[in-house]
This record gives sequence, C-alpha cells and structure tokens, in this order.
Amino acid sequence: SPNRPEPARTAGTGAASATVVVGYRYSDNFNRADNASLGGDWRVDRNGSPRISTNRAQMKTMSSGGRQGCWASWQSGTFATDNYSVEVQCIAPIGNLASDNMTGVILAVADTFGAGVMCYFVATTANGCAIYTQSGLPPTTGISTGQTGQTQRAVTATNAAVTDLFRFQRVGNVFTLYRNGSSFLTWTDASNVVSSGATNRRWGMFFEGNTVVFPAADYRSPAIDAIIEARDL
Repeated sequence: SPNRPEPARTAGTGAASATVVVGYRYSDNFNRADNASLGGDWRVDRNGSPRISTNRAQMKTMSSGGRQGCWASWQSGTFATDNYSVEVQCIAPIGNLASDNMTGVILAVADTFGAGVMCYFVATTANGCAIYTQSGLPPTTGISTGQTGQTQRAVTATNAAVTDLFRFQRVGNVFTLYRNGSSFLTWTDASNVVSSGATNRRWGMFFEGNTVVFPAADYRSPAIDAIIEARDL
C-alpha cells in the first residue's frame, strides 16, 4: 500500500533534545488488487499508466506491436531539497521478460511534466544499463532511449538482474546509481542541465515492453516489487 507523505525525523541526544524535521519519505509496496492503474498517489505522465499485476508495478497491457513505454510520477508530495534518493526493488514481470526493454527511476520531474530536464536510469537484462537525461516531453510512444531530447550521460555493459535493488541518488549536480548497495554508475552534471528548485522535485518511474504479432506474445521489462524508500538526504 502507498505510504503517504510523512516527515523524516531524526532524534537528538540528551534529555532536552527535540525531534527535528529534516525532509520527507515516501514508499509504495504495490500490495493491492490487480489494476490498470497504480492508484491515486500516482500521476500518469506519458503513454498511459503502468499497471498492478500480482503486487508489483509493471508495463501496461499492450494492444499494438513494437517497442513502447509508459511513465508515471508520485503526486502525493515532493522532496524538500535537491538532495534525495529513490530506492526500488526489482522483480520479474508477470508474463514474458523482455531482455532489451528498459525499466528506470526518474528524478527531477517537473510539476508540469516535460517542463524541464529530467534525469533517469535505464536497466535491461541483456543490453546493459545507463544514466540518461530527457529534455522536454518523452515521445508519445514512451520510449526511453534514442529519441528527441534524450542524452546518454553514463553507461555500462553490465546487465541488470530482475532481483536487483537499485537506489538512484541526486546530491546537487551529482547523480549516482547504486546496485545492490554498491556504486554502479555516476554522472556529474557539470553544466547544470538537469532542472532544480521547488517545482522540479517530483520523482517517478517508467517501464517498457513490446508485442510480437506471430506467435502472439507480450514482453515486458523488469517489474518493480516496491518503492522501498524515496527520501530527502
């Protein structure tokens, strides 16, 4: 179930210390009935909504062939600063796993989707992983790489596993992707192209998939079992 915006608190030491609000934490374990929508805590941003299937978020039901994706962002609160991280637990999708379609987490999502420059990672089980930026709106197909406004910033040939735990972190202009607790990719935004400030502190995720006409079959990128924690640093 979704965890509504709650202040992240740290307790001081000593008898007279007070609890201090230092930021916000959000989470979602997707443990709810199968649905074509993620629910009211999520905003549909591009090419429809990811769906809930057997307590996980994954690529929506597809009705046509070819590569496609869908983007969504959390709308029940934003981060307090431009220093934050989002940690997700991956899991195999329900149905067929696509080896070359991407799953990712998006940072610096604008209040008006597409108004700025977002930063996101892409993870695949056969074509490596990377950090990208998207300037403006993604294509109407929801594809996350190789399209107008999409720039690769860091890349590795190392593939993801469907059981990976990813944490994508922003500290000012430094973006770091952690995989299973270890630093995996990093990019310093030396030109400050990624949007910052109070109107660009949402976060989200995307999934991809493709359909094969004959024999008829759908293939999906890794699903997300849970948003473990999205929080200010």
